[in-house]
Amino acid sequence: MQAKDTLINLDDSSFIKDSKVKLINTGNDIQLRLAQWPPSTGTEPKGTVLIVQGYSEFIEKYEEVVSEFRDKGYSVVAYDSRGQGLSTRFISDFHKGYVDSYSAMVNDLQQVYDEVVSTLPRPHILLAHSMGGNVSMRFLQEKKPVFDHAFLSAPMLAWNEPVGAVSMLASALVFLGRGEKYAIGAGPPNSDIKAAISERLSSDKNRVNKVASYCAKEARLWMGGPTWQWVKEASKSILVAVTKANCVKVTTSTTILSPLDDVVISGANHKTLASYNKNIECIEFTGAKHEILIEEDIHREKFWNTFHSVFPK
Repeated sequence: MQAKDTLINLDDSSFIKDSKVKLINTGNDIQLRLAQWPPSTGTEPKGTVLIVQGYSEFIEKYEEVVSEFRDKGYSVVAYDSRGQGLSTRFISDFHKGYVDSYSAMVNDLQQVYDEVVSTLPRPHILLAHSMGGNVSMRFLQEKKPVFDHAFLSAPMLAWNEPVGAVSMLASALVFLGRGEKYAIGAGPPNSDIKAAISERLSSDKNRVNKVASYCAKEARLWMGGPTWQWVKEASKSILVAVTKANCVKVTTSTTILSPLDDVVISGANHKTLASYNKNIECIEFTGAKHEILIEEDIHREKFWNTFHSVFPK
């Protein structure tokens, strides 16, 4: 399914009017939808923030976060990961989570940095969530250090199930030709979008309603569960990212934001990874669900205090 170089318009806000949207060609007919914004302050940018999204997310979900960074004087860049949002999809059923390779997503991040972020003012700040946190941790371990700081929100570095066993099962089922089938416990998206988001991702009704409005307007934005192919690649990537030998390679100052009421992923490895490397710190968010950046104000205020402890107002 082809990518689209447009943002979904709900209310003609500056989020839409001030954006520049384009497609990044990554090769093999895979295109990433990318958007960028200047500061809303009318001043020279104080720096540039790159947002790397989690599973099933899309650029518009970060409307509030983008607007806040712009109001603080930053340029912002965000893109839809391959296989979701309005980037190229791999299979015809767009409700299914499917990706060819997490290593390819690490390379996508490098390409977005080289083609877009590198041309914009420093400091260069990486803000990644969940799946994007996994991809970003791999990037920080494997690629040349280019970011001045990284904030990883609920990075997907463990599951509630044994990752090694999941990896073996998923690999076997993909080998048997079931890669495009939903994984155990996964299925088509819940028709009650608001209920599904509230149950697992956020306690803030207004922010949940906004996300649901985007999904209701563009069907491709509301995804169901992952396929066995996605699980295979995700579990392989987790096993790579959490080894001590790889964690010690991180030279970029990195903050892990760990929500303690997360039922989507396990935060068990967050503090462990921080213990491996003095460049990594872990800050826990008591009472926060998986999506800290669309959670209630008390959790978002803690995020902004954490951000400003590194980059003062």
